Amino acid sequence: MKHLITNNLGGFRLRMEDFQFMQEAYKEAIKGMLSFTSEPVFIISGCEATYLSPGTWQISEGFVWIQNEMCYMPAHTFNLLAPNVIIDIYEEYDPMGLKVFKNSSEHEVYLNKIAKLRSVASLPVDGVLFSATKKIGEVIRPILNVGTWTLFSSPDSDAFFGGTTPDQAKRRWFKDIDSKISLSGLYSPPSSGLQVIGTLPVGARPVYEFDLQINLFEVSTETFHPVYCIVRSTGEIEINIPTGLSTSYFFLNQIPAFKS
Repeated sequence: MKHLITNNLGGFRLRMEDFQFMQEAYKEAIKGMLSFTSEPVFIISGCEATYLSPGTWQISEGFVWIQNEMCYMPAHTFNLLAPNVIIDIYEEYDPMGLKVFKNSSEHEVYLNKIAKLRSVASLPVDGVLFSATKKIGEVIRPILNVGTWTLFSSPDSDAFFGGTTPDQAKRRWFKDIDSKISLSGLYSPPSSGLQVIGTLPVGARPVYEFDLQINLFEVSTETFHPVYCIVRSTGEIEINIPTGLSTSYFFLNQIPAFKS
């Protein structure tokens, strides 16, 4: 790692090369910590999507790893139903960074690289849909061998947010290091009433049958529907589908009391 030696007496005049050396030092350190994966884009923190109204989601502030850099994402709103929504880098200059140089020329020197959502006609090279962008925990878990998301035997193949459904939008389950189970994915109900959306394998089933209420987000109407859900000790996960419900997204987070 690069080090700027600062314990010599007398001091010296700072030059642009000195700032460049310091900047390269911390960029190399951050890259060294976060380049443990081949994932071109992943969320380090924040960047949560909250539904506000038809066509509008609130994206919370956070940090992402993109183009071999860690970038800040400010809070902003976006339409997640737009085609090919990706995380992209925008560049802007801080007005405080307009400096007068020795030769009397003026230059902007405070460049901010920020991440925001953008809709594109087609995915760029190494482009990842926002709906398929992994969080840092999902990236680290396979490396630590503490479990990964696993598709159910008959995953839903409906398109989600346009294009071919990525694995992150298919029906899947995950067992974390504490043996708690999370479920997520799309479901296109064939009819109303109790429907099995997936069956957990042996080792990921509850000791006792239990029921709970979950929210289904209907994609076509952008509406949340509270529904009754049963998780059986034999592994079947059933939800009570309202009449007329179309393709919807479901998520259950860290269900406790599962067998080891």
